Amino acid sequence: MASNQLTVSATVFWKDTVAALEALDKVFDRANMYGVRAGGRKAKQAGRRGAPVVSGDLKKSIASSRKLTGSRDEGWSVTVAPHVDYAYSNARLGRGDNTYMEKALAEAGAAMGAAFEKAYARVLAKAGL
Repeated sequence: MASNQLTVSATVFWKDTVAALEALDKVFDRANMYGVRAGGRKAKQAGRRGAPVVSGDLKKSIASSRKLTGSRDEGWSVTVAPHVDYAYSNARLGRGDNTYMEKALAEAGAAMGAAFEKAYARVLAKAGL
């Protein structure tokens, strides 16, 4: 009789564990999305700092998209790019200095660890974990 009670309590414990792991998976997914968005903002800031200044249009046009693409299985991504016609045409034709965005992405990549730590701390604190 005692072994049956142990089996029943183990089953209840397993169901609680599965539910907790599913909730934790959602928390980690949200933290990953926050981290990717923060990385996009950092790349935008670095791109604006490094943009060759001819006029303010190029610098102001560098933006991080608000929409994330991807999924939990594929990973998340965000687009950071200038949004003026001459930036696209120069990049497509190989004219001009377009390396400022490559440098910006490298600078943002170096700061991603801290961005993800902050995102995870924020989400875990909100979830009470």
